[in-house]
Amino acid sequence: MTDKRAFIPYKILIFTRFLLKIVPLKNGKGKLIDKTFLSRVQFKEKILAVSTLYGARMDVLPNDHVGRHVFFTGTFDRPVFECLRLFAGDTPVLWDIGANIGYMSAEFLNLLPGAHVLAIEPLPDIFTILQQNLQEISPHRALCLNCAVSDHSGTARMQRISNNSGGSFICNEGDEVTIVAGDTLLDLAPAPTVIKIDVEGHEAQVLQGLKNVLSGAELRAVVFEHHTRTTMAEEVRAPLHKAGFKIFRIWKNALTWGLYAAEHPRGPTGYYPTADFAAIRDGITPPGVKFLR
Repeated sequence: MTDKRAFIPYKILIFTRFLLKIVPLKNGKGKLIDKTFLSRVQFKEKILAVSTLYGARMDVLPNDHVGRHVFFTGTFDRPVFECLRLFAGDTPVLWDIGANIGYMSAEFLNLLPGAHVLAIEPLPDIFTILQQNLQEISPHRALCLNCAVSDHSGTARMQRISNNSGGSFICNEGDEVTIVAGDTLLDLAPAPTVIKIDVEGHEAQVLQGLKNVLSGAELRAVVFEHHTRTTMAEEVRAPLHKAGFKIFRIWKNALTWGLYAAEHPRGPTGYYPTADFAAIRDGITPPGVKFLR
């Protein structure tokens, strides 16, 4: 098998990062990484310190998918973070379920000085970096838990994906991880105003375990990844609708993003769909959020 990895001098990588950061695109830079030689670059360093788009300092794994994006562009899934920030409310509390190394949580803590974060990551080695990143920003406003969230408490198996720790998923084989029922987290952390869920196909079980959290008046929005081109899985849709949320898909183009009703059969002109959705508490429309027609 041919080794397609690319070994490039570090100075050239730094210059490439500079060029990517000055490209006047808000969205789509990730594709420039994933679809070019940058996806195959191999860094000698296992961990690198970087500054994010919004000024947080954090450590990343540059040979891993999320860390590579943050290294080159300073961000990852930018519309997801902006959606979380805009819906966070006056007393922002983020539950970051599937936090990985903590990019979303780090930006949230850094940009919102009064915010609190509960960050949850099941893989022990990734959790160590997550915990260090958030402790460096604000040890008193962040709680990190080394577990996964589900509809019950116990243990499960998680299959790792090479060079993409964020793509790891719960299945019948792999590393043993601890799982907790989501509602039990109310005993450990303040009720969330926003929740981010990135759990690679385990969304239905996570939402089922968060019944009491979803019904809480404090919760304004749930932003989650769900891979579907057409109809959303009923077991994902039902608990959100039952709790009084309207579901929108995040659509974007090179310069902006917006929310469009998930049940609409056709998309808005000039945008393309993402795999990310926002469940919004009925009646909440904060300034800065674009609802597409």
